[in-house]
Amino acid sequence: MPGAHETPGGVKIQVTAAPDGKLALVLPGQPAIPLTQLKGLTFRTPQFSDETLEFVVVEGRVTGLKQRAPSGEFTFPKK
Repeated sequence: MPGAHETPGGVKIQVTAAPDGKLALVLPGQPAIPLTQLKGLTFRTPQFSDETLEFVVVEGRVTGLKQRAPSGEFTFPKK
């Protein structure tokens, strides 16, 4: 599931995988943020307990990353 995604504002973000398989979110100019798996393809960051990130899969392929937060739901397409 590692790869590049783009926010609606045009910011490119990365999902990376460590050698141990753990995923992290990397925003421009920021240190990697570890992702904790909640269930299936849904993850959470340690900073925001009320926010989730879910990989969107269509026909067996990751097509985006969906963020659910109190401010709304946003989908970042995979680039």
